[in-house]
Amino acid sequence: MGCAWFRHQGLLLFTCTVITNFFSVVNAGCAAGPSILTTEGCTACEDYSLCRGFVQASDCVGPNCKTDGNCTFECMSVNANSATLAVLVEFGDYQSEEEVAAGTYNDTELSEYPDETSNWPSVSNNQVDTLGAIDLSSAVATFIVSGGSSVSKYPKGKTEVTKVVLQNLDLGMQFNLLPDYLPSSVETLDLSNTLLSEFPTEFNDMSSLQRLLLDYNYLTTVSANDVIDSITTLSLDNNNIDTFNGVFPELEY
Repeated sequence: MGCAWFRHQGLLLFTCTVITNFFSVVNAGCAAGPSILTTEGCTACEDYSLCRGFVQASDCVGPNCKTDGNCTFECMSVNANSATLAVLVEFGDYQSEEEVAAGTYNDTELSEYPDETSNWPSVSNNQVDTLGAIDLSSAVATFIVSGGSSVSKYPKGKTEVTKVVLQNLDLGMQFNLLPDYLPSSVETLDLSNTLLSEFPTEFNDMSSLQRLLLDYNYLTTVSANDVIDSITTLSLDNNNIDTFNGVFPELEY
């Protein structure tokens, strides 16, 4: 059993234009600032490393802080030769409305799940609220962003990427921006436990998409207008479906 079975999310926003403005106005030259996780502008870090940027060196705490000129970076290294890259956003103080309604999960309950923060780049949701532009190695085929401290059951135009997992996250009002950032080559998209209450028709134009996993959300209806023609696998476990009128012509499972 994995963290996806908890309705506990980290709040994570996806931006592109905002990051550009943030660069030029706030922390020019220091990546995208301390609250945005990115690979852009991480000049003191190794290739493909993720980072947070700081103007004041004293604001960066820990063994991964590196300085280049007037900027200090918290560098999170990655294995550029690995076919999978996971980024963990550890649960901070943020609680979704759905989580509050269901009752808060205590530390004992969450501690039952594995801690994989030493295996993957990880940040706290108290530190980071935005995922910026991330440049992936050509070796990466699966890119995962997971709320929590483990990968238990959004990249920058890499055609090699065929599987993207965004789970245990409150994508909020930024959800409709996802198609603009996902590579056209994505065949599997996992949006489990992301507080979806409506079927994601935003992916209608992703002709390569074959498998769409929407488990542990709040969907109640799949209408004829929700059909994505290319889908062969649609998973809706642990939703509240009471109306299903969609006819998916290629659906196998």
